[in-house]
Amino acid sequence: MKSTCLTGDELELYHNDQLSQQEKHRVEQHLVDCALCSEALAGFAVVPITGGAIADLNSRIDALTQPSGFWATNKSWIIGSSGVIVAAAAIIIAMNWNNPNDPVITTPPVIAENHPPETMPEEELVVTEEEIDNAELIAEEELITYEKTLENQPATTDEKPLAEAPLEVQPEPAQPEATPIDTMTMHPTEVDEAAAIEVETSKTVKSNVNITYMVDLKVVDYSDFYTDDIKEVKQELSGTPANQENKHTEVNAGTISFGLETIYIPYEEYLERVMKKFNKNHFKAAIKEYRIIIDHFPDDINAHFYGGLCYYNIGKSKKAIQYFDKVLNNYINTFDQEAMWYKALALMQKGNDDEAREVMHTIVNNNGFYAERARKKLAELR
Repeated sequence: MKSTCLTGDELELYHNDQLSQQEKHRVEQHLVDCALCSEALAGFAVVPITGGAIADLNSRIDALTQPSGFWATNKSWIIGSSGVIVAAAAIIIAMNWNNPNDPVITTPPVIAENHPPETMPEEELVVTEEEIDNAELIAEEELITYEKTLENQPATTDEKPLAEAPLEVQPEPAQPEATPIDTMTMHPTEVDEAAAIEVETSKTVKSNVNITYMVDLKVVDYSDFYTDDIKEVKQELSGTPANQENKHTEVNAGTISFGLETIYIPYEEYLERVMKKFNKNHFKAAIKEYRIIIDHFPDDINAHFYGGLCYYNIGKSKKAIQYFDKVLNNYINTFDQEAMWYKALALMQKGNDDEAREVMHTIVNNNGFYAERARKKLAELR
């Protein structure tokens, strides 16, 4: 039975675009229905074979096979398929061929380690200005007002970074050695007072950067860190009022127009303006401007701490927790004790009592300024 497959010459001519339109159409019709010839054509595309090479292959195949057999009737697609095989072999050899002059690159084995699974950070919660405007303040007795913040503020000392220390330090005059307190000979009341003084002194917070005060609340002194001012865009009115317009005009409506004015405010001046709003317990107005500070200085501790208190006061406990975490994860430790305490309160506000207990236990174990309050809260959470 005569094979209907394309000959090697036909495949070669088609591949080289040397057929007439009629012959080309016939070949394409055949390729649609014949997988063998399609593969053979793919072989020609990868490794083109000349007519001489085909003739040589034909003679070799004829010598090894029966004329009427399978090989004799399907030589064209066998030749094309062999081209695919040859091309694949060439690619494999090329990919694995190493030049003797090339350096030997070894890949270290991958060793599985028993690391705990990484916890994905909680997605940043976005609170719009509209949500801030529409939020209601929490119950008055739970508000962390300016007055409560000031009352609950631990005594804090700071220290200059080593780079700012004076080159020559005058030795301090020798102080007489302190006499240890003999509690065995003291009245019980005197013992309690002495212990209270010792505890109060140990709970003083020592900031690792300089601090200053605004409206009597401590803030980190960024004067040596920030050099850029805060950009603020204001909307202003411009134009001629109606009562000053030309009286002969037909419509005496004035030419009032709106424009935008960009101003630049030093960080300290801007922060003091916001702190005054916090001082008046204007939490919604304050938080909007704390956010502007964070837009300019994303790691600012002052804006995150006092902004966290504002979010707590308008019932946005989740956002407050994120702000307090920003404070706790910063290398500056100025607000660490306060941030941990207020984070625990925000967790309770959110209804996450279990995690609040964990934070409270940490506060107790640290025996810091809020340790006694944390003990009382733990008793309430039982």
